[in-house]
Amino acid sequence: GILKEVDILSICDLGFVTQSDSAIPLNSFSKYYSKLFSHEKKQSIWAQCIQSDPVPSMVDMFISKFHFVGIEAPVLMKLRKYLQENKSQRVKTIVWSFADSKVKRQLTIALFDALEGQTQLKADIEDHFKNVTVDLLPFDPNKQTEPYATPYDCVINLNPVLGPEALKAMFKPDIVSILFSDKPVTDDQFKELLPTYRDIFRQPLDRSYFYKKMKTLLPELQCTEIPEVINIASSEKLKATNLVKLSEICELYLVFLYHRELPKQSYREFAFITEDENQMIQLSAFCSFTLKAAAEPGSTGPNFTHQFTFWGTTDHYLKQIRLWLLHNYIEQNQGDSI
Repeated sequence: GILKEVDILSICDLGFVTQSDSAIPLNSFSKYYSKLFSHEKKQSIWAQCIQSDPVPSMVDMFISKFHFVGIEAPVLMKLRKYLQENKSQRVKTIVWSFADSKVKRQLTIALFDALEGQTQLKADIEDHFKNVTVDLLPFDPNKQTEPYATPYDCVINLNPVLGPEALKAMFKPDIVSILFSDKPVTDDQFKELLPTYRDIFRQPLDRSYFYKKMKTLLPELQCTEIPEVINIASSEKLKATNLVKLSEICELYLVFLYHRELPKQSYREFAFITEDENQMIQLSAFCSFTLKAAAEPGSTGPNFTHQFTFWGTTDHYLKQIRLWLLHNYIEQNQGDSI
């Protein structure tokens, strides 16, 4: 993917705020790399843009707000430690509001595929929020394509095996969908799940984090008690990845499609993502060629073919590219043979 360095204005355990020269599409997901998110073989975390507004006093500058998605417990603990150590940099402006919304109404949440043991989760949610009703919905495989009559505001799916399409068939299109999982979620699974789910929580559940995220995803919820959020100014840098579809790659250059035309002779940094992100290859390249291309199937927007030539590569990186190409060739051929 294409790497882009991002300036953080503030960060907390719920997400972060950035300033950049371009607006971020609302509800879009991206992967962000930072030492703040490092744990074992990972250096990254997924995040979703929930707000992107122009800066009134600055031309072509935008402030965007992101919430973390599927954060693992060790990363959350590491981030909280960092926030506590830098508490003196606390931001005074309210970025993550837990005050009551001006809209006063009762919200309904569905706990889907709920067992009898989940009655405690139902009770806890109703205790934490003043204006919510939680229904326990059992899973019936014979009725999984029948829509529910109740227009639920949120569904918490406790059955990871149930596919996104079945969930869409049962609930209204604009419902806030949340998934509970007792296993780690791979990047390939994230790409499949994120268009449907707004967040994914690992079991066992971090209750305080979960309730703060519920208010973030459902702003009309009214908290029984206002939780504490340590939101600090930070000089840490993030690197965002824009995944691109490669049509050709070799030791000298790569060719890919992108939704907008990048300037010729401009430089970009590319990440060759591996399972062990500590070994991720990052290479600089310059744009040597662009050409308007046909729109991809199902898309009406523009498309451009780009050729980027690697720059400043060493023998070490050439070897890494060859290994990456070999690994992906083997994976592709194994997939084709299944």
